Amino acid sequence: MQKSICICIFGLIFLCSCSNVPKVANYPVSYQEKMQAVHHWDILAADIAKEIKLSLQANVPPGEEKIYLEPHTKNRQSVFNEIFDTLLKTQLFKQDIKLTVDEESYVKMKYQTQMVKHKSIRKTSPPYPGQTMMLAALGSGIYKAFSRSIGAGLFASAAGVEVLNGFDGPRPWEVPHYEIVITTEVAMNDEIIARRSNIYYINDKDFMHYLETDMPTKSYKVVSDGKEGSFGKSIL
Repeated sequence: MQKSICICIFGLIFLCSCSNVPKVANYPVSYQEKMQAVHHWDILAADIAKEIKLSLQANVPPGEEKIYLEPHTKNRQSVFNEIFDTLLKTQLFKQDIKLTVDEESYVKMKYQTQMVKHKSIRKTSPPYPGQTMMLAALGSGIYKAFSRSIGAGLFASAAGVEVLNGFDGPRPWEVPHYEIVITTEVAMNDEIIARRSNIYYINDKDFMHYLETDMPTKSYKVVSDGKEGSFGKSIL
């Protein structure tokens, strides 16, 4: 009997001595919106425009609020960048913020889109029985409790329907492999006066919307009086 007890004690000591690596701990429960419609891009643009308005009021002298929106890398563009430029300019206009084409403007603004692909299977906690019906019934109210901005609240208003429809993965508790980070920045005389980063899930099949690619070009041959001239290139 005593021999068995000693063996057990030594076994426990051996196991404890091998357990010197920290155990995996999960992050607390959190919520993250998913971009899956152009309307969502517009909501983000409106949210950014409102924050920029507040930043300008706090940092820029009256009458000098014109913003120069810096273009992206020449000849490289994505569907998101092209459309978001248009939406952002419209939302800035709605906030009575003037835009300028002068590159030497007092205030400059730019944004960057970064995309991350996770290779592993990504899961969240599976819903307990009746949870999906409860979320659909409560609608946006419960989700807005976790939202920190107007735009985030609008995203969340369809959360109940989203849960019922499920994610793109084969199971409702699996989440997309792709995430994007959209960072906007406003600088005044080379001093940053506003900056924010937003993180979203995107549908796996929609990743091409955010992928920057070389814009297609086409070569032209110039002919004058029967003489062949130089070649030129034009972006389509």
